[in-house]
Amino acid sequence: MLTFCGLMTATSIGQVNPSVNPDTPIWGVTSNTGIAIAPFYQWQAVVFDDPGGAYIIQWLDAASGALLDIDKQPGENPDVAYYGNADALVVAYELGGDIWVDDYYLATVSPTDYNLGSQTPVFCGENPNVDMNSSGNGVLTWECGGDVFMCCFTIGSFTPGPVVHVNSGTMPDVALMDDDDHVVSTYIQGGQLFMETYLYADLCAGGLSPSSGSVVIPPSIAGFEWPRVQTNRHSAFGPPQLYTVVAQDGVPGAYDVSAYFYNAPGGLINVQNVNAGANFCGPDNPRPVVAYDRDEVHVAWAQDYTCAGFPPIDPFELDVLMVQCDHNGNFSGGSSTPGPGMLQEVNQFDLDFTNSATSLNTEYDAFYGINFGNSFEGVVFNDPGDLFWKRRDMFNPWAPYKNSGDELEDPITIVKAPDFGQIKVTVEGMESESEVATFTLIDNSGREIELSPATQSGNVFTLDASSLSNGIYLLNCTVGDRTKTERIAHFK
Repeated sequence: MLTFCGLMTATSIGQVNPSVNPDTPIWGVTSNTGIAIAPFYQWQAVVFDDPGGAYIIQWLDAASGALLDIDKQPGENPDVAYYGNADALVVAYELGGDIWVDDYYLATVSPTDYNLGSQTPVFCGENPNVDMNSSGNGVLTWECGGDVFMCCFTIGSFTPGPVVHVNSGTMPDVALMDDDDHVVSTYIQGGQLFMETYLYADLCAGGLSPSSGSVVIPPSIAGFEWPRVQTNRHSAFGPPQLYTVVAQDGVPGAYDVSAYFYNAPGGLINVQNVNAGANFCGPDNPRPVVAYDRDEVHVAWAQDYTCAGFPPIDPFELDVLMVQCDHNGNFSGGSSTPGPGMLQEVNQFDLDFTNSATSLNTEYDAFYGINFGNSFEGVVFNDPGDLFWKRRDMFNPWAPYKNSGDELEDPITIVKAPDFGQIKVTVEGMESESEVATFTLIDNSGREIELSPATQSGNVFTLDASSLSNGIYLLNCTVGDRTKTERIAHFK
């Protein structure tokens, strides 16, 4: 067994670029999110827990954020992966102490409709994670009784291969390389971070053949938790054996986020402490995630500023942040961050993202064909009360608006005042009184509330709220190509 220790930390990073483009609310009071993106169509399948003991899968249109389809099944802690095209996907989840997998199949494209296929029990366990590569081959991992297990699978309908014991451990994740040769497994054992690669064909035959030496990274003090792994998704952007593992490393009263970049045949390429200079305050969990986006590697996590000694945007703010690296693990500038090592704020809301459970995914065309105008990324994150989604593409990433002085500015300011059965909204920042603002209202469960068209007087808009129940809502305001969302309280 090969053990790496004494790894060097990255140079300090820190400048944050605020996000001003809107966050799309999905649902209320949720956790354990996962996201997968349909190749070619860019439909984004989001899975999450419902407080009633069920998992929910929701499809969203990447261009508009419109709801396409939804299903709800008994279970919890789901993860999701798409087939090599948009025809099918699988959801792995916990139910009654066992790991189950549901498969969904595309029934109609317009309107977009997915139907539930088989529901298959696999083995005892918890914390499932699932991955499929561009060939449509799949791999599933989970833990049961303090041990890590894996199996390969095929779909149409879902058929698991032999269940294979990996090692003692917890919190596993898995990725299948695009060459169909190697499976990357990562998990925690005694606070140490394990990273291993195995031959996929042997896994499907019921064996476990290492294709490289085990990598064991001891924790700094308190231990690693919640590792995640992803591999390079297309050989046009580098060898298919490239992979990155991210994990949170506990220290007293704080957490660091570490990223380890590997080439399966050659071993360690680089290691980065991606939140250097922005340490966490306990007991918050950053729960980092990673995705390969063409020639970029994106790492996202939840960030607490309050004890970091770090210049915050808001001293009480907890953010979801992202940093970009190249395939060799070097901080780089590009579509998501203007300069090397700069942090991109993902969320727009000034909310408490202490339980972010962030999920991140990217996708290309069907079976990972390369169309350079067709690359999308989806991010899902939640605060303790609401789940949010954001999409971006490499040619139109979330980017701050700028005025003539190149200072960051908020393009629309909503000033809301209740007036009996009405909601009056003053929209500041409109370029002229001839502009028209449109509004949507979202409740705490992610449902859009039907509203009559607003009446306008200059930049003051009046919404009829006579039938609206008391509560907290998200008010989305759009003027031209500018959008702003505010959380509002409505009480008659």
